[in-house]
Amino acid sequence: MLKDNEIENALYNGTFIKNSNGYDVVAYNNSLYLLKPNPNIEDKTNHFFLELKSTQDNPPTIDINPTDFIFNDSLSENFNNVAVYKYPLLNKNDTYDILIGQFNDEGRVWSSYMSNQSFKNGVKNYKNEYLNNLKTNRFLLEFESALNQGYFIKHDDNFDLLIDDNIIYYIKPNGDQSDLETQFYLHITYLNNPEKLITDFNAKDYQINQVLGVKYKNFIVVKKEIPNTEKIIEVGTGQFNSSGRTWGVLYNIEKMYDNISYIYDNHYKDYIKD
Repeated sequence: MLKDNEIENALYNGTFIKNSNGYDVVAYNNSLYLLKPNPNIEDKTNHFFLELKSTQDNPPTIDINPTDFIFNDSLSENFNNVAVYKYPLLNKNDTYDILIGQFNDEGRVWSSYMSNQSFKNGVKNYKNEYLNNLKTNRFLLEFESALNQGYFIKHDDNFDLLIDDNIIYYIKPNGDQSDLETQFYLHITYLNNPEKLITDFNAKDYQINQVLGVKYKNFIVVKKEIPNTEKIIEVGTGQFNSSGRTWGVLYNIEKMYDNISYIYDNHYKDYIKD
């Protein structure tokens, strides 16, 4: 029996593949989940095929009748317009790639391929495609939790910073994609470690405002995780181009402790969409 929270956990914690022609596929907790909004009769009646491709052997293609799946008749009304199927995988210790799809009398209709490395390593690539079907938006909850408990640093001319443990958010209300054209740099100093972490990155690869929903529609938000090997005591960050740094800041984290000037105090009330 499927429940909403099981689907939610699979989407947020599993490996997700979007398929514009067929079902979206999620591999999580030794199971495959197949989801498709607004399915037609063929989507619900065409048989599925499943190939588990291994370097050691290639077992035969599995023909799955849709009635062999666990279907979503036990989910809430949130999933009334979404077909959801669940199919158990082999033992998670086995090594194989996955090819799954559907076929009819004329041949294969669609297929999706998922490498063993991606789902065994827990690659999480869900981007809130089912925001309207889930009761919660974990991306939004995590971001607003960071606002409430992290160190918030307002910058009128550049990105605001939000430091929450080993995660740094770069935030710009009324920002646009041009703000991300130049590279970012990040320098981290750890306690009792003479070697700094020095890295440059393209912020577009870490942009999350698109998964926060309508509330932060007019924002640019970038989330960058820092390797949490030691206690972080200093953060230096900014942007640069071929001519040098366009802006930069340096903060001693230990001096921020109990300093109320680094507390988020509803600074974005005039920008947030209710």
